Amino acid sequence: MTDTEQSYATEPTVAQLEAEARQQLARLRDHVREPTPPPDSGRPVDEFVWGLAQPLLGLRVLIGHGDLFVRGLIPVVLFIAICAVLVIGSDAQGFWESVVAYYGVLVGAASISPVLFCRNYAKLAAEARRHLDLSRHDPYLRSYKQALGETIVQAIVVGLGVAPWVGLIGALPLFGGMWAVLIGWLWVLHWIVVEALDSARTLGLDETPESIEQRHATLDPPWYSAAALAKLRAPLPTLLLPVRLWGIVMARLGRRWRGEVALIEARPYLAAGFGVGASLLLLIPVLNLLFRPAVVVAASHVLGRVNLELDPDLDPEPEPAALPQSVD
Repeated sequence: MTDTEQSYATEPTVAQLEAEARQQLARLRDHVREPTPPPDSGRPVDEFVWGLAQPLLGLRVLIGHGDLFVRGLIPVVLFIAICAVLVIGSDAQGFWESVVAYYGVLVGAASISPVLFCRNYAKLAAEARRHLDLSRHDPYLRSYKQALGETIVQAIVVGLGVAPWVGLIGALPLFGGMWAVLIGWLWVLHWIVVEALDSARTLGLDETPESIEQRHATLDPPWYSAAALAKLRAPLPTLLLPVRLWGIVMARLGRRWRGEVALIEARPYLAAGFGVGASLLLLIPVLNLLFRPAVVVAASHVLGRVNLELDPDLDPEPEPAALPQSVD
């Protein structure tokens, strides 16, 4: 048998690909139906599918349990109603002008919802754990001032982190613009995952916000600045000085999220699946206000499962799962 014939023999057939697709779709449905541990590391497709299912699992758990539904959605519904009252009292005239004004208010409000509902999301993430077969945790509560400051810093990191590279790559001939858009989208997707995991932080047994920050401070620099901070032989440090300065600034600005970035580094395929699933929900204008609590519940599950896998001594045995309420 020739090399060409051997390569054809080892390549998957259409039937095999269809069977694999059906199998992964069945696994996706299983992961959405109930909380399950993530697949072992080293199985990229299975990890991606598990991560992709988590936002839908979060939505199912949120709707299926009255305490989470009230905690997650009632404040958002009230907020949407307040926006409607503001539009009614505005200068908008006519039905369509009022609709456009209302839509604009909601789209603007969606960008600051992580700040407005930060404490509510923290309590939601902690309460959701008992419905996800995870041990009891306390909420990681932030002040509104702290949440606002972190949101501003994260916006700076997202913009500063990708702008120089998008500009340089976009200036390349032929496919430079396409690659620039792709890199920009991947960078934003990365920070969607980081922000979701950060919103779902909780406090385990004997943990405090200070102890978590101290533990994260011992972690290696994030992947996006590690190369820039590596020790190099002369004259490379001088030649790459702008890149190294960029790496230093990024590491300092992003130190608040080293723990979340470390989780992404440990499980990149799982995080990619979760990021795609979360972005599909959060990128829908207006509805993203309603979907964000589901993403917080999902992120709480991802954090709990992967942190327990990375450090089994971090948590005691999970409490028995609460009896699910009917969603019929």
